[in-house]
Parts: sequence; C-alpha cells; structure tokens
Amino acid sequence: MSKSTAGGFLLLLPGVNAELIDARPGHIQLHNEAGPTPVVLSDGAYRVAEAFDGTRTAAAIYEGLRAGGVPVPNVDFVSALAQLLGKHGLAEVLEAPLAQPYTRVLSRQIESLYPLRHTCVGCGRSCEGHYIGPLQDEFLNTVDAIHEELSALYDDLVGVTPVERVSTDQGRERMVLARRDNRCIYLGVDGLCRIHKHLGAAAKPLVCRLFPLDTVQTETGIRVGVVGRCYELHRSFETAPASTPSELTGIPMEQFPAAEPRGADLRSRSRLLLNAGPGSIYASTQRLEQHLVEVLQDEGFGLRAGLEAFYATMRNPGLSDEPEDLMAGTGFGARVVELLQGFAVAMRAELEGQTILEGSHNARVVELCDFLSALEVRPLGELGEAERRYVSFVLSNEVFLRQWVNQPSLPTAFLVGLCGAMVARWRAEDAGESGETSVSEPFAYSMVAWVRTVRTGDNFVRFIGSEEVFQGLVDALGSPA
Repeated sequence: MSKSTAGGFLLLLPGVNAELIDARPGHIQLHNEAGPTPVVLSDGAYRVAEAFDGTRTAAAIYEGLRAGGVPVPNVDFVSALAQLLGKHGLAEVLEAPLAQPYTRVLSRQIESLYPLRHTCVGCGRSCEGHYIGPLQDEFLNTVDAIHEELSALYDDLVGVTPVERVSTDQGRERMVLARRDNRCIYLGVDGLCRIHKHLGAAAKPLVCRLFPLDTVQTETGIRVGVVGRCYELHRSFETAPASTPSELTGIPMEQFPAAEPRGADLRSRSRLLLNAGPGSIYASTQRLEQHLVEVLQDEGFGLRAGLEAFYATMRNPGLSDEPEDLMAGTGFGARVVELLQGFAVAMRAELEGQTILEGSHNARVVELCDFLSALEVRPLGELGEAERRYVSFVLSNEVFLRQWVNQPSLPTAFLVGLCGAMVARWRAEDAGESGETSVSEPFAYSMVAWVRTVRTGDNFVRFIGSEEVFQGLVDALGSPA
C-alpha cells in the first residue's frame, strides 16, 4: 500500500484468509498466498479490519464503528492498521469506492435452525405498532421522490414528512418511516404497502424487504432465520415452500446487506470474540446459548421442561413439584401473575390516548392486557403438540438469532419467552382450544403480541424491572409455598 490512506477507500482484499489461533485465544491470523508474511491481530483489531469493505474511508470507518459501540482509539489507528495490512499484501486503498460493499467475515458458512418458510397474507400488522427502521442511505436518497409520487394518489400523504428521527433504547439516533395512529403512513386501508403496490418491492426500505428474515454475524458464521413477529406466521412456518434468503426477500445474494454483528457479550454487543478462552464468560454464554436451543428443539420440550432447564441453568438442581402443582404449589405462580398484572397496567397506560384500530397490533396488545389484568394463579398446563412445535420454532430462533441481546441476559430472555408461552396457553385454554393439531388464533396472536412487546428494553423493564425482581422469581421457582 504505497499511497496514503487519507481520502482513500479501504479494502481488505477478497483473497485474504483468516484463521483462529488455538494457542492464542482471541487472536486471528490473516494471510494471503501472494503476500510475504501473515499478520496476527487481536479480535478487536480484526473487527476494524472487517470494516474495510471498499466503500468507506478511514474516517468513515472510525465514525461507523464508534457509533456501533466498537472501541476504536482514533482514526489514526484505522489508518495505521490499513498501512500495516497493505505492507503484507492484505489490504488496498482504492481511489474510488466499490459499487457494493465487499462483505467479508471470518466464516462464510450460513447456518439456520429450520428451513426458511414464510407466506405473507397482507394483514399489515407487521407495519404498525413499532418504528420501521433504521432506514439506509439508499432509501433516504429516494424517499422524497417516492413520497411525491404517492402524494398525487393519496390525499392523506400531502404535506406529511415521510421520515423522522428517533432515539433507540441505547440512546442512538436513527431515521425511521413516519407514523400516523401508530401505523406506517404508507400502509393502506387494505393492509397493503402503498410503495410496494405502486412502485414495486424494490422501492421499499431494506428493513421491509428483509422482514421477517433476520441475518446476524456470529463467531461461527452467518445465522439466518424467520423471526416470530408476524401475526400469521403460525399458518406457514411448517407448510410454506422452503426458500433461500434471496427467494424469500427478492434480494439477490450479491446485493444482500451485510449481516449485523451480534456477539455473546452484552457489554459490547457488536464485538465478536472469535476465539474466546474456554473459561471466559463469553465462552460460557455461547455454551448456554447452544444448550437452550437444544432444550427448545427437543421433542420433549414443554412449559415444565423449559422451566426445568431455566432453573437448572440458575441453580443446577431440578424442580420437585408435580407439573399440575408447579404454579399453585410454589410462590412462583403468584409472583409471575403479580408481575404480569403490573405489566398490563403499565402497557395500558402507555397506550392511553392512542388510536386503537380493530384487528391492529395495538388491539392485540389491549386484548392481552385485559386478559392479564383479570388473571388469577392457575395450574401451569401444558402445550398441545402443534403449540409445542410453534413455541419451539419461535423461541429457539430468538435464542439462535440473538434477539436476547436487547435484554439484560440470556436466562432472563429465556424465562420471559416461557412466560409468553404460558399466557398464550391459558388464553387458548379459555377459548376451548387444545393446540394439539393446529395453532389457534388466540394462542398465536397472544404469543406474537408478547414477543413484539417485550423485545424492546423499555417494555422488558415494565415486566421485570430489576435484578432483584428476577432473582426473586428464581428463588420462588425452587421453593415450596
């Protein structure tokens, strides 16, 4: 790399190989057959080198990594790393950016727990009840023209600003689509996206085109799966044709966006420790993650088996109460119901004054809150066979795709998921549904409303507000009444 990195676009060359070093946990060796000698980097430095995608300068890489929570000392560190890798034939400075970012990961392996299956029925409920974003620059560059064209067709869009800036739970700002009555302004009364309807799927924001697919980069490769946030997922998660990511989203693989890094360390969620020491917390979390996925996918999985696994994780010994007495026979049932009722009160207050449209996500949340407000301690019950497979699919993908990184810990996220399945079973039970041969609407809609609501940090706190509350649940689960 003879030319200066200033103003140039940094690229980690496609021919570069990365290997873990067993004798040096947390270090990666980069080498190129055409290069003189290999270079050994710490996992932190490798995280920086991974960002050399051929479309960004050293300054842009520094700003992007810092905004994502990656600890980078300064822009000079990025430039110095580029110079070092260049001397060894591993990186290059481009005078002009590549047309598409070159995505390079330690492993190109793509992993999924299940075949990718989903059929959109155009219900529109995935386009409401939450902010839709973050919006990428490509869409932001076209949204004004899109809005102008659609405003000529729909009077309710005239004079409306199409996007807005919001803050996340982590205090970062992002651009999202504007909303009206808690719904995307481009969601039509027919439940269809107006952008898609008139301009085609390719005109939509990337986040919309990808849903309900989630792709994440972990230490072992790219994980992909269908998330349990679609209200009609229960109709197709086992029966829709198996698809590739491109078939499911309509996005060619060469144009597929880079997978979001999600590490197993909640203190730095975007940091991937590629060769964690066997005794580290990071490695322990990876082992726990694998164990809980195995629990959820086991044919013997159920509500009691899930609680057994949770308690074994926290305390090691198993539960002794009979399944029918698990809730009423210990203080656990009373504590869970108390927390659920408090959660319902907080969520109803959050929705106060908002427009609640019939059949909308907010309407489903209100129905759930009304049920929880009147809930009394009752036997745990057990999932029907169809419900068991559905819950296994939803919760194992939540763990596998590391949706839990937005919550205090993996064990708390696992317990909260089980609580959602408990509530869904009770609602289905009251509706006279066994859940043996099919997943009923009361069960599925309760489960999705729960998953979508508690996955945000603020709402999670409304359910389990502190470490002390969580510890109280653990203690109650293993103690007689």
